Amino acid sequence: RETTGATGTFTPTLTGSTTAGTITYDNQTGRWTRLGNIAICRIHINTNTVTATPTGNLQIGGLPFTAANITTAAGPAAVADYSNINLTAGFTQLGVRADANAITALFVQSSDGVNAQVVPGTALVGNDIEVVLTLIYEVA
Repeated sequence: RETTGATGTFTPTLTGSTTAGTITYDNQTGRWTRLGNIAICRIHINTNTVTATPTGNLQIGGLPFTAANITTAAGPAAVADYSNINLTAGFTQLGVRADANAITALFVQSSDGVNAQVVPGTALVGNDIEVVLTLIYEVA
């Protein structure tokens, strides 16, 4: 167990739940703070090229700690900025939540009056994909 107030860095990736895809990056910045069993992760990812699109659900990989096995209250994220991630028709908002018992976080799309759904890896469009967010989750 990490000491309260511990900090560090990690290298986040964009990946798929089925296949990772082939992506080169301009920037992969991950900074974490651990407060007891809570991890706060600040993430900035910017891609250079996507030569093979991830398949399955779009995820952020490489989180610094395994998330707790909680499926009904997954760790939320505040997405500050994103580009070249196409949401499915009818969806207007992009979110991210920690995967239970994993070191990944799922991209989720939502809208008023529509049930939230995971974002497919095929939502990545072009080469210059960017996402900036803060994720807070309970650690296993």
